[in-house]
Amino acid sequence: MLLKTFLLCVLLYTASARTRSGVTFKNVVVRGYSMFTSKFNVTINSANTLKDKLPKQVFDKLEIVDSEIPVLYENSISDIDDLDELILNNDGITEIQPGTFKNVPQLRKLVITHNQGLEEIKSGVFNRLNIATMDLSKNSINTIASSAFDDMPELLNVNLADNQLKIWDKNWFADTPLLTRVSFQNNHISEIPARAFRNFRGEKQFGSVPLTINIVLSNNEIKTIHEDAFKGLDKINNLWLDGNEIDSWDENLLSKVAVKDLRIDNNRLQCLSGDLKNIFVAATTHIDGNPWDCGCLKNIDLWASQHGKDVIMYYSKMNCDAERIDRKLKDLNHLLKELRKNDTEEAGDQE
Repeated sequence: MLLKTFLLCVLLYTASARTRSGVTFKNVVVRGYSMFTSKFNVTINSANTLKDKLPKQVFDKLEIVDSEIPVLYENSISDIDDLDELILNNDGITEIQPGTFKNVPQLRKLVITHNQGLEEIKSGVFNRLNIATMDLSKNSINTIASSAFDDMPELLNVNLADNQLKIWDKNWFADTPLLTRVSFQNNHISEIPARAFRNFRGEKQFGSVPLTINIVLSNNEIKTIHEDAFKGLDKINNLWLDGNEIDSWDENLLSKVAVKDLRIDNNRLQCLSGDLKNIFVAATTHIDGNPWDCGCLKNIDLWASQHGKDVIMYYSKMNCDAERIDRKLKDLNHLLKELRKNDTEEAGDQE
């Protein structure tokens, strides 16, 4: 029994040691820039941490593109004082370990894109970083820990477009007081739950500049929106839900929210029931590309005209006009055939 315990401990220690000593950078090309000017281009043959192999030159941006970095191990990108922008593009990344970005106090923009093997974002990777813009688009992310984006005091803009997400987690983005734009288009999200954006609440201001929330969920698979999905929000600049599978709209969904630009075009809406005053609260509402009942669309158009509301429906109106003209032409055709038939019969009678 003691022997088995000893062997197990050895195995666990060996696995742990391998994790700790994982080599992130093997034959990796790193480009450095300062004030948009190229400063160096070095190849790292083998290194656990990036800092150890960087030239002693002033830089504020690092770029690693088209390399092979399967795993970003803990501390692999750490203790770099002046790094402002980091781009990791098409590097075959499959895992980012918690603690990868320790002590990078000036890092404001982080781009990790085009990594088809990257499927999960764990808690502890980005927490407490001072990043303002984070681009994680065009990966294969399908799982994000509920606390993965917590405690990011400077985060303004996060881009997770073109991934494989199916669920919107209402617990995301706790303690991100400046967050004003989330881009999640081209995923597979099917539902917006109650209080989905509860961590977006409150007045936001960057210095003297007021900030307004932008929520981009275009081209997902959204069909269900909970009646309290937007509860707690006062203002939304852009709310884009176009290109989904929405077939009904609760008249009170946005009744207490001031919206500037609402996109519900290219969904499955055929008609809207309820008080249009509560539905069309946005300064501009895009509704084109839905399979509208033409009678319902006509009522919406008339109401919008009477109330001075900007409701964009150009192509849908054209389709309805074309259908109406087609019906009239068919009726006229039918009438002409009847007239010709009658004329023929009368001519036969006269003979």
